[in-house]
Amino acid sequence: MIIDTTEVQDINSFFRLESLKEVYGILWVFAPIFTLVLGITISVLAIVWLEREISAGIQQRIGPEYAGPLGVLQALADGTKLLFKESLIPSRGDTRLFSIGPSISVISIIISYSTPRLDSSFKS
Repeated sequence: MIIDTTEVQDINSFFRLESLKEVYGILWVFAPIFTLVLGITISVLAIVWLEREISAGIQQRIGPEYAGPLGVLQALADGTKLLFKESLIPSRGDTRLFSIGPSISVISIIISYSTPRLDSSFKS
């Protein structure tokens, strides 16, 4: 059987297309995740900006608009501050309980919302 060089080139280009399809498939898996994360990030930035603007108006003071364009850098400064913030743990207190205390309160709230309400199931 004699294979022409053009047929070999066609086969090689077919395999390249198949590998590109796999790469595009992987990218399409991450595209919705990236879109969701980007949307949530922009929404949080907008909500924080609005909260700062409204509270500045209520308190009759200058808002965050002087921290970069439209106050966008204020959220970046707050995030940086949280990253480098010193963790204070009381010297005489129970350090394990002090560390897991916030988790206990958040978990109890989540559990209270996840359990079904008894009063709605007994209505006739």
